[in-house]
Amino acid sequence: MGFPILDGFPMDIIFILLSLLRVYEMCVFARIMLSWIQIDPDNKVIDFLIKITDPVLLPVREVYMRIMDRLNIQIPLDLSPIVVFLLIGFLERILASYL
Repeated sequence: MGFPILDGFPMDIIFILLSLLRVYEMCVFARIMLSWIQIDPDNKVIDFLIKITDPVLLPVREVYMRIMDRLNIQIPLDLSPIVVFLLIGFLERILASYL
């Protein structure tokens, strides 16, 4: 069942990975919420959220924008966090299947 690469992984490691994915989801959600309000860009919390979420959000946004351009669809919303949430959910389901 599942991916053979994870067979033999200790359950503790899988649980830690699931926990890290949950924390990352919360960071992406916090970044979304904070983007709606005016906050000092020099704020350490905002800077931290940007540094840990941009490495995932920016490539997803780039791919998303290329697909939308190719399909000639104009959407004035950044839907990359939704794609990231879907990807995290997929990873969580894969990992949870080994618990």
